[in-house]
Amino acid sequence: MSKKSGERNPAKLFAKVLVIAVIIGLVLCGLGFSMLSRMNTGENTEEEKTTFQNPITFVADLMSKEKDFNMAFFGVDKDGTRTDVIFVAHMDAKNDKISLISVPRDTKVDVCKEVKSIIGNSGYYVPDQCKINEVHAYAKENGVKCAIIQLEDLLGIDIDYYGKIDLNGFVELVDEVGGIDIDVPSNMYYQDPYQDLYINLQAGPQHLDGEHAEMLVRFRSYPQGDVQRVAVQQDFLKEVARKLLDPATVKSNITGYINIFVKYVDTNFPLSALMKYGNNFSKVNPDDIVMETLPGEGGYIGETSYYLVNETEAKDAINRIFRSTGNNTGASANFDSRDFRIEVCNGGYQNGYAAKWRDILAEDGYNVVSITTLGGEKTSYTRIIVSESGMGLDLLSYFKKAEVMEDVSMLNEGTDIRIILGTDE
Repeated sequence: MSKKSGERNPAKLFAKVLVIAVIIGLVLCGLGFSMLSRMNTGENTEEEKTTFQNPITFVADLMSKEKDFNMAFFGVDKDGTRTDVIFVAHMDAKNDKISLISVPRDTKVDVCKEVKSIIGNSGYYVPDQCKINEVHAYAKENGVKCAIIQLEDLLGIDIDYYGKIDLNGFVELVDEVGGIDIDVPSNMYYQDPYQDLYINLQAGPQHLDGEHAEMLVRFRSYPQGDVQRVAVQQDFLKEVARKLLDPATVKSNITGYINIFVKYVDTNFPLSALMKYGNNFSKVNPDDIVMETLPGEGGYIGETSYYLVNETEAKDAINRIFRSTGNNTGASANFDSRDFRIEVCNGGYQNGYAAKWRDILAEDGYNVVSITTLGGEKTSYTRIIVSESGMGLDLLSYFKKAEVMEDVSMLNEGTDIRIILGTDE
């Protein structure tokens, strides 16, 4: 009997979710398996226990509307201290799209007050500035918590979930798929006995097992520093994705994939969310996944080498990845908002807030036709309401945290764009 035209193939669906999982951090598929294992062994966290032990909460979460979310992925070194690989992924639930930004491990950060407080109250030292991969190490038992807070401060976004995997899991995954064919960009030789790191790869096309794939992604001595290193890591992930799309690979390795996720992935992604977003994940086209690197360049402060963020270019990249819903084309804007009628609505708690922003925007040539006060629900972030996809994107850079929302019903008569100021602006 032939299958019905609309019937899903479970193996094919699983393969697509696995590809997405690899691309955004080997997490989105393995999350549920990891937590199911902890649930069965009694090792789940207090947050997870609450979710699993309260059927009403679980069902309510499962039935709630899909919302966009951001998820951080950390790949830790062999001693589990430094986060040598950092990605933050954005799930656009409305358009079934995933985009991500890589944050180079040497990115210089000014340690934010909340992280300093958490680490200091635990009795540990933390400097005023450091490389972002060191935050996890300084915070010790609060490593993931502080790494997320510092990432939120760096990128100006909220991070909803995280996933963390160590290098042993990475090596086992590559071996599980039978290795990866890739063109090594240059001769790679490096030794660091302190990290138990020995790299020896020759340039050219070759087949890498897990051990040699680890050498490839951990090699650092590039002329362009961390930028080139991240690019090599992204190219490698794409090759892993192609391998995972092979039906024969999926069919013969499903059990191995699950075991790796259960053993090596640490996450707070709830099972209810995995189930709720499963349909979204299955619709994502891996070829459409957008990968960017936080813009910047290598440099020195004193005698310490850092990756120094280009704040102007970084803001544009962050807006593209996290705030341009349905627009992952790489363009910073499709329309010039100066051509439209703009309403500025005071959604904060300060009098004169809307007038202040009217003046700021008017000075830059924007046509603000009215200012109003919000009578509805307030939000911490600024909402830029538009009638058509691609509008309002050039306004994102004005605000600390802002999102563009396409919703004609929220626009007042006589306006094309409505800016509802957030309480944290």
